[in-house]
Amino acid sequence: MSKQLREIIMVIDTEKRPLNELFNPNPLATQKTFQDLMGPKSGPRKELLEGGEYKNAELKVVNGKVDIKEALLVKFADFGYEVVEDRALTQLQDGLKPVQRYILYVLYLLGYLPNKPHKKVPSVIGDIIKYHPHGDQSIYQAMVKMAQDFSYRYPLVDGQGN
Repeated sequence: MSKQLREIIMVIDTEKRPLNELFNPNPLATQKTFQDLMGPKSGPRKELLEGGEYKNAELKVVNGKVDIKEALLVKFADFGYEVVEDRALTQLQDGLKPVQRYILYVLYLLGYLPNKPHKKVPSVIGDIIKYHPHGDQSIYQAMVKMAQDFSYRYPLVDGQGN
């Protein structure tokens, strides 16, 4: 990683240099695009993405400069695909979502193995939250689901009580 960063930063030849200056030829259009993509309301984001404008967006370099609106559209699409790939879908290797993987990892680190007595959930969730930043309720729900024999083919956690 550091070698790649050094190559990117230390390139003297501006024709080969991958870092370009951003410019803003139409500030109002850029502000609207930014607000639609990053704003709190999902309606404008949905309209923008369904309109397909981002599919035609390209990072065109003109005199060492890139239009910031085009960069927003291209990079937001890349970001969206990355999020879906890494977060929302289960991984093919083990069939787990990240929160489930965190739970199993922390249970292993704490030594909560099948041959040990049951432990209270809050003591485990406090350690899992270091790895999973989405709150204790999502961790608790994932752990409960991992203990249900009707949710998974094989329960991943041995639950006791409610």
